[in-house]
Amino acid sequence: MEQSRAPNSAPPKPPLPRQHLGAYIVATLQPDERPLHQTHIHWIALSGSVIGALLCLIVIIPIAIFAAWRDFYFAWLLLIIPVGILVSAAVTIKTSELVITDRRVLIKVGFIQRHTFEMFISKIESVAVFQSMLGRLLNYGTVEIRGTGGSSESFATIAAPLPFRDAIQLVQTSSEKR
Repeated sequence: MEQSRAPNSAPPKPPLPRQHLGAYIVATLQPDERPLHQTHIHWIALSGSVIGALLCLIVIIPIAIFAAWRDFYFAWLLLIIPVGILVSAAVTIKTSELVITDRRVLIKVGFIQRHTFEMFISKIESVAVFQSMLGRLLNYGTVEIRGTGGSSESFATIAAPLPFRDAIQLVQTSSEKR
């Protein structure tokens, strides 16, 4: 005999394999906590760093060419600046972790300068998603999580922000039924 389900309810999602999770999330998970949804920072977050690196190159290359003409070849070392800008942004994006479990929302952004956020699903009052026209086209946006008591945290350039919000709401409704 088949169990009846509400017409709009989705079947429960299987937990994510732990080997697909980052080190911070694995270390933070409680023994019986199940990770259900994961996303990442969108590649568009690199755009500011790319523009900054290009502007640096526009300034550095003429200086280095002029310096080399004067036998000051060490000026080419200035190229480390735009490379550093790009590597820093890429490492921040690559090491960011955004996971929803059956109990909490866990977010870690950054590597050297780290911003972490953890909130129990039961303490989340609302989740807002802000997307520009480009954000809608490329599927990224800002997610703002408001907790009880008026606290709120905002995370920009999250990839697939609507499924992220939907996953939080799905866990909220399933935990209310327990």
